[in-house]
Amino acid sequence: MHSAFRIFFGSEGSRPWLVLFSLVLASALEIVGIGVLIPLFSATTAGEQPWLSQIALSFFSTLGINASTNGLILFLVVVFLAKYLLSYFAMNIASFAETEVAARLRTRLLSLLFGANWQYFVGRKVGKLTNEIINNASRAANTYRQSARFFNYLVQAFFYLCAALLVSFWLTAIGIIVGVTFYLSFSYFVARNRELGGRQTKNLSVLSALLSDTLNNIKPIRAMERHTHTVEKILKQNRKVRSTARRMSIIGNAVYTISDAFLVGTLLFGLYVATVWLQIPFSELAVMAIIAIRAIETFKQTQNCRQSIAGTESAILSAQKQVETLSAMQEVRNGEQIPELSKGCTFKDVSFAHGSVSVIQNISLIIASKDITVLIGPSGAGKTTIVDLLLGLHMPSAGKIAIDETPLEQIDLGHWRRMIGYVPQETTLLHGTLRQNITLDDPTISDADIKEALRLAGADRFVDRLPKGLETIAGEMGTRFSGGERQRIALARALVLKPKLLLLDEVTSALDPETELEICANIAELRGTLTILAVTHREAWTSIAGSIYRVENGSVAPVEISEPA
Repeated sequence: MHSAFRIFFGSEGSRPWLVLFSLVLASALEIVGIGVLIPLFSATTAGEQPWLSQIALSFFSTLGINASTNGLILFLVVVFLAKYLLSYFAMNIASFAETEVAARLRTRLLSLLFGANWQYFVGRKVGKLTNEIINNASRAANTYRQSARFFNYLVQAFFYLCAALLVSFWLTAIGIIVGVTFYLSFSYFVARNRELGGRQTKNLSVLSALLSDTLNNIKPIRAMERHTHTVEKILKQNRKVRSTARRMSIIGNAVYTISDAFLVGTLLFGLYVATVWLQIPFSELAVMAIIAIRAIETFKQTQNCRQSIAGTESAILSAQKQVETLSAMQEVRNGEQIPELSKGCTFKDVSFAHGSVSVIQNISLIIASKDITVLIGPSGAGKTTIVDLLLGLHMPSAGKIAIDETPLEQIDLGHWRRMIGYVPQETTLLHGTLRQNITLDDPTISDADIKEALRLAGADRFVDRLPKGLETIAGEMGTRFSGGERQRIALARALVLKPKLLLLDEVTSALDPETELEICANIAELRGTLTILAVTHREAWTSIAGSIYRVENGSVAPVEISEPA
């Protein structure tokens, strides 16, 4: 019950009090309707009317309602019609709240995800992040729905209890004892379902991550016919999901069957006590039977909700834990200075380490404004780390990075990054059109801007040859195109907004020499209009460089250029 209370009242966007108010009114009207049955039954019973019937008739008389059978039936129709309208309203509010809970949770996760520092993404599996945002948010909404249903039945149970007390105190006392016993006796099943639900959340997360990782590498796996063991690993995890789901179903079915038999037996025992021991009049017994039947159904549904909440609450707890983790790892953006990049970028005695592993030590270099600077060196030397530091994705553990002599930590990072065109070493495309891949759905980018970016990237000719041109679908991660074509599209994406700083990380490594020379020639034409930092080991780039630095073993040293570029 504690979990249902916390989820129902604590979920953002749930509007619990409005739902609860509607449920209370609907349940109260139902009890009023049940109360009307007492005079109806007593009217057909010879002898003195029961005291509860007399109270009901007096109440109707006060309202000016004819206490005849037809009048009471008409009143009953009106009451139940109002009750069902209120119930419909409450269910709609609860349904809207359910969708709002899922939408707000996804929005919250997405907002925090894109605001997280780069360290958060290092070592994270994309599949697990996707699972949190999509699957767990949906399961969290289902948990809220079950919590709302739980309170719905709880409110009904309260009013049934009040109605039952008016009919028979002793039968109600017996019912309370049975209800408490029923509730406590199924605590084991709830705890077991909660344990299995937590296990299922982990199983689904692992399955999502495995499948995502495999699909991201599907081409080499298929090309080498190496999918057998990978598929078996995924299927093994899927069997774990199936096994846990089966256990949860077994428990759910056991609870349903046992609770049904238990409560029906209680109803029969109650009828025996009422007729043989307490000798309750038929009119009151009939109403009590109606209340008992409704109460039995309410108890069953309450228990079913408890089971469902126990099985899925791990999803909402996991999503909330993810929110807490992301909140603690938000990128710090205290800078307010707006850079112009008129003088260039400088690294002075900069060091950086991943945990205890040192990557670069005391490096100093100058990236001249409106010139081409090239970083060369072996793989793993720290070249990409320098680019990440310049992007503000990492902050140095020592030393200073400055833009136009202004420390990077004082610069507005959002504005700074919007001045940058960036092409990473590992190029992947969105599963969308080439236009979407270049513009990233920015409607302000014109076709003229796209064509110019394609020309500078050396991609205009191959795009023009495509039957659908810019409307061609790139495929999952851009697999419809070769590595070189993907790199040229990514380069066009970086150039389309006419950045002031262009960061290129091995962008021509997959291109043939002729295309590489063409792109280098195009990039060389940009000297004097924007600042370029290129990470490469290809000779074509060093031939157009204004300055070259060798990065090796975490150190940086300038390389003398024998001839002007």
